Amino acid sequence: MKTTHVLMVSAVVFVVGLFAGLQLNSSNRQLANSISQENVEPELPEPQVQASIPADATRLEQLQQRIIDLEQQLSARDQRQELAQQSLQQNLVSETEEPEQNTDAAETAIKPEHASSFLPEPFASLMAKQAGQAIDYLNQHQLEDIDSEWAYQMELKIADHFATHEHASQVELSSVSCKTSICEIRGYEYEPERFIVVYNAMQTQSWWRYSSSYAFQDSNEQGRYFYLLAEMRR
Repeated sequence: MKTTHVLMVSAVVFVVGLFAGLQLNSSNRQLANSISQENVEPELPEPQVQASIPADATRLEQLQQRIIDLEQQLSARDQRQELAQQSLQQNLVSETEEPEQNTDAAETAIKPEHASSFLPEPFASLMAKQAGQAIDYLNQHQLEDIDSEWAYQMELKIADHFATHEHASQVELSSVSCKTSICEIRGYEYEPERFIVVYNAMQTQSWWRYSSSYAFQDSNEQGRYFYLLAEMRR
């Protein structure tokens, strides 16, 4: 009997120990899982670098191509100016009947075909008939660089004067071109002497500060037309 009692007590102790051990192992595993979860840092999404690289590369290529285009434009402009100067030097002629005896009286003139290269008709034919300083001004105007700010303001004032004059309906301003020191004005008149009236009125304006000017008029089957070159004071 006593032996049986001891065996039962031992069995109870074993079962209780086994149950406690199982609970302890379960708690340890839960604690370990909890600690593991707390120590693991959340994964952050990778920055989207790859998407911006193609766009940046494309932008860089566009800028490089723009620089190349601008360099080509500048080179082409320099070539045009050089060719224009060479053409002027080749086409300028001195008109005088006795050049050996009267070289001081020689006057600059321009060939009709050369005038037609940068002036429309009938103005090219009109200026091909002229000589002297007016042609010097014409050549200078062709070779001058453009002072954008000054030229734009002067062209606006000239156009506004012709448009607001009382004889505005009787003259037509077809072109105004100012560059650095020379202004070129050309157009048509539909009543005799109306251009002279408008031009004389312009000479009284405070902004029309000129050193000298040359005005020419002629007519053809389409009517009368005028051409003006003025050297301006700044």
